[in-house]
Amino acid sequence: MCSSICALSLSRLAYDLENIISPMLAAILLTFLSYHMLFVGTVIGFVGSALLVVSVLLPSPQPVEPRGIYDRTTRGIRIYLATPRLRGLLSLNLAAAAASAMVLVNTVVLVRSNLGLGDTQVAIALGAFGAGSMLAALLLPRLLDKHPDRPVMIGGTALLVASLLSLSLLSLFYDTQWLPLLAGWLIIGIGYSVVLNPSGRLLKRSAHSEDRPAVYASQFALSHACWLVTYPLAGWLLTVAGPSTTFAVLALLAGAGLVSGVALWPQESSGAIKHHSQTDDLRAGFKVPEWGAFCHTARLRNRPLASPEFDLTVPLSELPRRYGLIRVVTLHATVMASGSLMHLVGCGVASNHCNRVSYL
Repeated sequence: MCSSICALSLSRLAYDLENIISPMLAAILLTFLSYHMLFVGTVIGFVGSALLVVSVLLPSPQPVEPRGIYDRTTRGIRIYLATPRLRGLLSLNLAAAAASAMVLVNTVVLVRSNLGLGDTQVAIALGAFGAGSMLAALLLPRLLDKHPDRPVMIGGTALLVASLLSLSLLSLFYDTQWLPLLAGWLIIGIGYSVVLNPSGRLLKRSAHSEDRPAVYASQFALSHACWLVTYPLAGWLLTVAGPSTTFAVLALLAGAGLVSGVALWPQESSGAIKHHSQTDDLRAGFKVPEWGAFCHTARLRNRPLASPEFDLTVPLSELPRRYGLIRVVTLHATVMASGSLMHLVGCGVASNHCNRVSYL
């Protein structure tokens, strides 16, 4: 486990360093190169990255039984939502998205419009966020060797909530101030990295090896769905209500993610979860005793089996006749909504593949 979290921390360090160094390097190169030559250099960089990706040795995939488009499209999300700690992870992702939206969407407006400062200060503020993220990435491997993932990630989320609330109060009584903003961005960067970095270990422990690509894709899709909500919300609130209200609303959203994460993620689930042989061991054919109940053993101890069984291995053409039109329409609406999230973020395939390399 130490090697996996070290790889994830190094991946976070590389990501944050790229965000800091790339604009500086581009500015330096533009002093003696044209835009056209800069794009040529970018192409060379992409080719080099592709060669590095090709050079990585990955484990050979295990052969799996053929599955239909319905199963392949929704399998990852069904596994994700069937696992209590991953439902908790989704709630923590919402909190991280709320905090990061405030930083990434509103830094320019806060620094230039509210504080009346320039582009240099914008870069410094974003650099403070990146510095906090890198600091946490350096400290996390040792911290996670001594403590389970759950308290560490919940603590990082609480740090995000406290930072947003503190900045809201400061903005309310003293307006936006430069040094408190820098300190807040630094702390938010720490909390953001603490929440997101260990997520790969949770995904790895919560799925069989043949199901991990689908679970990683679901994590990417669902986390970006959180950003799809929080990014526009952060920009709109700052425009119509000002900094204090924006900080407060995003703090409440992050607090809701914290509370639901604590409730949904059981304390005893730090290790590998044994899936129920009928309900969520997906290799068994996904026969569900109770319709829509994708649950683990802890939730099935006192649950009576319902009849008739809702068998998701039935061909799609047979579903209306066996289970009724309304239930099938509801099921398909859920499938299409989740499938759209996975397919509309096709640009994330490369990023998701890189994350899988880190998790391995």
